[in-house]
Amino acid sequence: AQLVINGRLIYVDVKLNDSCFRVINVYFPVDLQGRKEALKALSPLLICGKEIILGGDFNCPLSQSDRRSSSNVSLDSSSQELINLVKDFGLVDTFRTKHPDNFKIRTKKFFIREGRKIK
Repeated sequence: AQLVINGRLIYVDVKLNDSCFRVINVYFPVDLQGRKEALKALSPLLICGKEIILGGDFNCPLSQSDRRSSSNVSLDSSSQELINLVKDFGLVDTFRTKHPDNFKIRTKKFFIREGRKIK
């Protein structure tokens, strides 16, 4: 395992059968600047030529569906950066893929490459 930011960002490369994975766990700070710094450190880890499993507590909503009610959700700049990062690397939120209409507070998420089977 490689620790990137103490207590905030760690990853391990795993080979399972003939597939190579990079498993990344995050615990983003609650403050905007801390989340932006963690996102900056995360981005290069996604460029690895392996399947990505990215999970943890991102401490920011990515959409209206990440809130319990249908009230307007204000996405700050770290939310938008995470949305762009996920899109740029072809990742999907596993929970949202299986439960697109389930409204609840969610800051903990798991992402995998789009097209991978979710059971």
